[in-house]
Amino acid sequence: MSKNIPEIKCRPWTYDQFIVDEVFEKWVYNDLTLNEDDIVLDIWANIWAFACYAAPKVKKVVAFEPERENFKQLVINTEGMKVTCNNWAIWGGDEKHRKSW
Repeated sequence: MSKNIPEIKCRPWTYDQFIVDEVFEKWVYNDLTLNEDDIVLDIWANIWAFACYAAPKVKKVVAFEPERENFKQLVINTEGMKVTCNNWAIWGGDEKHRKSW
C-alpha cells in the first residue's frame, strides 16, 4: 500500500478489500469537505475504511456497525485512532415507518 493508505487488515473471502479500494484507490470521498472541528458519524461503518479516511482530518469519528464480525474488524482497524466504535445500528422513524441507516 502507498504511504497515504493506512495499514488495513482485510479478511479473506469478504468484500473488505473492495471497500478499501473504493475509499483509498478510487478516492470516492475525494470531493467531501472535512474540517478539523467536525465530528463525523460513520453509520454502517463496516470494517472502518471511511472512518480511517476521515479520522486524520476531523476532531472525532463515531462509528456504528451492527454486524458482529464487521464490528470486531472495525475495532482492530481503528485502534489508536480518534474513532469511537459502537456495535449497534441507528434506527429512525415511528413504529409504523421504522428505518435503519
